[in-house]
Amino acid sequence: ALRLLGMVSMPLLPFSTCAKLLFPALLNKLNVMLGLYALSSVNIPMFSALRRLTVLFTMAAEICVLNRWPSRRIAAAVVLI
Repeated sequence: ALRLLGMVSMPLLPFSTCAKLLFPALLNKLNVMLGLYALSSVNIPMFSALRRLTVLFTMAAEICVLNRWPSRRIAAAVVLI
């Protein structure tokens, strides 16, 4: 709307870029929907703990499956969370 009024100038996104972003956007929507569904099954403190531990479990799985270690800064940030 602001672009049509001439207040903002930005290029239009090409269709190829929109097509590339469609799959990650759908995965994000699925993640949000599953998160809200999971919230109905557990209480809020447990849900919060599980959400925080998900990043740690993902990092551990990356080490085990891909044999790829994160940098010290990323590991420190995950542990601090």
